Amino acid sequence: MTGPRTPLPPLLHLRPARDAAELAGAMALRRRVFVEEQGLFSGTDEDGHDARARHLVAVADGRVAGTVRVYESDEAGVWLGGRLAVAPEFRGGRAGALLVLAA
Repeated sequence: MTGPRTPLPPLLHLRPARDAAELAGAMALRRRVFVEEQGLFSGTDEDGHDARARHLVAVADGRVAGTVRVYESDEAGVWLGGRLAVAPEFRGGRAGALLVLAA
């Protein structure tokens, strides 16, 4: 006899934010993590890099589970990544690692 099965984690779709709703979800998650949860910023964590950044998202069950931004630095061909945020319920899984690899 076997015990209860552990449910599979939700399937993650990793991609650049493809529309305004996914970008808004990414920004809301960053605000939740960096402003509300960690208190690293007051009001918003957005800065001048966001306008030129590519925002990658990990989407699970139709919502943004994690995000990271990447942008080209002032040195041509050099890309920087940052503002990696993962929703608490997806931490300890693979969302953060996948976003780091993608960035």
